[in-house]
Amino acid sequence: SINNMIRPLDLMKSHQILNGDSLHIPVKATLDVHISISGAVSSPGNYPWYEGINLLDLLSISGAFDSQSQDFGEMTNLELVRWNSEKENFYPVQLNLNNMDEDREKAAEISLYPFDHISIPRKKGFLLSDKVFIEGHITYPGEYPLLDERESLSSLVHRSGGLLPGAFEEGITIKRDTLTVGWSDNKIALAPGDSVFVPRKTGTVMVVGTVHNPGHYTWQKGKPISYYLDLAGGLKAYSDKNSVVITYPNSTSAPTSGWSNPEVLEGSIISANEGKERPSTFNLVLDVFRRTTEPFVPIVSILVLMQATGN
Repeated sequence: SINNMIRPLDLMKSHQILNGDSLHIPVKATLDVHISISGAVSSPGNYPWYEGINLLDLLSISGAFDSQSQDFGEMTNLELVRWNSEKENFYPVQLNLNNMDEDREKAAEISLYPFDHISIPRKKGFLLSDKVFIEGHITYPGEYPLLDERESLSSLVHRSGGLLPGAFEEGITIKRDTLTVGWSDNKIALAPGDSVFVPRKTGTVMVVGTVHNPGHYTWQKGKPISYYLDLAGGLKAYSDKNSVVITYPNSTSAPTSGWSNPEVLEGSIISANEGKERPSTFNLVLDVFRRTTEPFVPIVSILVLMQATGN
């Protein structure tokens, strides 16, 4: 039988170890007790806390006195927040440091406690630039800082070396917060985090939705929407011909019902949609039968007419 026992280490000296015994000696783990620093400092992050570490120590090892940190950081406005275990929240600690070059001795007298956090703000005028991204058929794809809050799409294309041969300028897409931005003028202002993609020219139009043969079809300049719907086999019986929508390469859309008959551009997407009520299976079969027998209707009509006249 298995006999589990817990014995203090000092009594184990006289304990006899038998064949098959298993000993487990626990290891004392080190708790993750740290302090941290962020902001305009060369090496931000967490640092291990130990008894006696002070503010000057943390500033020194994190690079706060490096020339770059001194140029961009507002050391006189650094903030110390400390954990209050009774109220279970952080609170700011008043430091009263007017000049770090002269107050290093004072900083050495400020002891740090577990989970203290130091924040060093940037000096006014030294803000990180907002970034945008451009990929695809462009000379120099990559990440670019926005020059100002009104920088345009055309400016970004110019800065990234311009379009490569075969690039589809009208089909450039702009993604913003997972959504697509519709644009009609390349002077549109970009926003921080925008992702721009420059595609190749495809020479096609895509037809999707409730048509008999969805797919890509060769673009023919000047051809109407009905031309591409016919290439796709026409609308299905339950399609709503008044709900056909065309989406242009620049992500703008237009309806095609009523008087509207918008031009079809290269790279457009024509979407056919269902009606409010989808017909029964019987009506679908009837529609297929009608389409199949439609070419023979004139012949049948002629035969009936000949019989009626006695010929």
